[in-house]
This record gives sequence, structure tokens and C-alpha cells, in this order.
Amino acid sequence: MLIIPCQGVIYQGNLSAISYQLSAISYQLSAISYQLSAISYQLSVYELGHSVEASQRRSITASKPVPLTTDG
Repeated sequence: MLIIPCQGVIYQGNLSAISYQLSAISYQLSAISYQLSAISYQLSVYELGHSVEASQRRSITASKPVPLTTDG
């Protein structure tokens, strides 16, 4: 009869340790997701700058005068 309460106490201790480890893992995962969101933000800023640069290049090439050829 004395073994069952001891096992119950050990089981509760293990559960609290497991819940502590799970909370630490969830904290690490939230930090990883924060880093990933920062990376995706940096990539979107880079893509925005790249698209603006490309559109400026297109507008420069489109504004060049086209030589007219006359047949005859």
C-alpha cells in the first residue's frame, strides 16, 4: 500500500518535469518561428527592392528612342 503513493508522487514529479521540458521546447519553437518571420520579412524587403530596381531598369530601356527605318 505504501508503494502506490510513492509511485504517484514520482509520476507527478515526472509530469511536472515533462511539462517544464515541453514549455521550454515551445519557447524554442516560438523563437525559431520569430527568426523565420524576420527572415521572411527581410526576403520580402529584398524582393521589393529588387522588383523596384527591375521596374526602373525596364522604364529606362522603354524610354530609349527607337530608330525608325524607312523602306524605299
